[in-house]
Amino acid sequence: MSLQDNQVPHVQKENAQRIHDRFVTIGWALFLILIGAIWLVPKDVIPEGAFFIGVGAILLGLSLAKQLMGLKTDTTAIFLGIIALAIGFRNLLELQVPIIPIIVIILGSFILFTALFRKRQK
Repeated sequence: MSLQDNQVPHVQKENAQRIHDRFVTIGWALFLILIGAIWLVPKDVIPEGAFFIGVGAILLGLSLAKQLMGLKTDTTAIFLGIIALAIGFRNLLELQVPIIPIIVIILGSFILFTALFRKRQK
């Protein structure tokens, strides 16, 4: 994935791709550490939903860090992070919420929002 020149207001253009790649690497490292930690700890110690909460926190944390650095954030990562957190907290709190219909509604709303408010391409 590459960055366009006009997407990086706070970071020098030549450094933007390097910083973006570093965030991707950090994300994968955190994901692998999360998986390894969950595999090492006994199942009765790890609460239900911990994996999804961890994945959501990683995705949203990296998106926030990229935003603060002035890099373009990936709306798909934000969307998936929110979904992962929702699933994780649903499992953690043992709620009987039908998550799939809610995800479909959120996805439809997201698509509608982007279609209505997206800047027109010239």
